[in-house]
Amino acid sequence: MNIRYKIVIISIIVVMVVIVGLVKIRPFYDSPSNHIDDLKKIDEVKVFFEKYGKYDVTVFPDGAYSYQVGIQAKNTEDQWIMLKINYWFGFPSNMLIHCTPEGIQSQYTVEDNVLEYLKNDNCFYQK
Repeated sequence: MNIRYKIVIISIIVVMVVIVGLVKIRPFYDSPSNHIDDLKKIDEVKVFFEKYGKYDVTVFPDGAYSYQVGIQAKNTEDQWIMLKINYWFGFPSNMLIHCTPEGIQSQYTVEDNVLEYLKNDNCFYQK
């Protein structure tokens, strides 16, 4: 193998190691609730806060490169809604909602059209 090819391969490996080292793998180094303003830049999060107000923010680690940020609002002890944002390599990949309008036994999940659900429906006051 030519020395030039070895240098190119080594350079590519070094660049990949540096990029992986710089990727933001975890969203928060302190309390996630300190980052609400950053989270509200996401349309679904903004609408969630406008509609439900109260919140509790949690980070769920899933693996080395993935995690979920959960934002939960409670109406009563048995009634709650949680917006979960799935992250991959520090970037949001998809969202879902867990809604429990009549306690945990009534829980259902919204995976498609999360923003439309948040705009048009209220987890605590079903039609």
